[in-house]
Amino acid sequence: MNRRILFVLGVVFVVLITITYIQSHPAAVPTPTQVVFPFSIGRDLNMTMLDIQGIRLRDPQLDKSFIISRDSSGNWTAPENEGSLDTNIASNIAKTVVLMPYNQSVALEANPDLTQYGFQPNGSLLVDIILNRTSDGHVYAVGGLSPDRLEYYVLVDDKPQVFLIQRGAVDYLKSQLTKPPLT
Repeated sequence: MNRRILFVLGVVFVVLITITYIQSHPAAVPTPTQVVFPFSIGRDLNMTMLDIQGIRLRDPQLDKSFIISRDSSGNWTAPENEGSLDTNIASNIAKTVVLMPYNQSVALEANPDLTQYGFQPNGSLLVDIILNRTSDGHVYAVGGLSPDRLEYYVLVDDKPQVFLIQRGAVDYLKSQLTKPPLT
């Protein structure tokens, strides 16, 4: 009987030691993966969000625009609008302009017919960007949707190609132009 109790106590002791060891050495927690787009317009232009002084979103067909710019303290403002600007959304607009993810681009030939890309003659959205470090700027001209309706055709500055930009980024910018983030 004493041997049986001694054996059971030994097994319980080993189980407790095992549980203590497992609890004191937690399993490795996998690090969250960061979504990285294969290509982005901002990376191609060597532009970061902090480089941007101002952004103007324009609808060339409706002649409507919305401007955000940084004040002397670096805070986002909407200089042409009354009401206060939601600065978080303004930052998201700048992030979207820098990221503008694309998976591919199409080389343009000399004097291309841009109507096949949804430019008739203008696109559906123009994004003007002014940089603070050089006072240079960039222009994104958004055309129509691709045949699968997952991407927009976008011209950047005078680059000889059309970029296929993921639809979510352009739709977000269009929604901010339609309903500016003002309170």
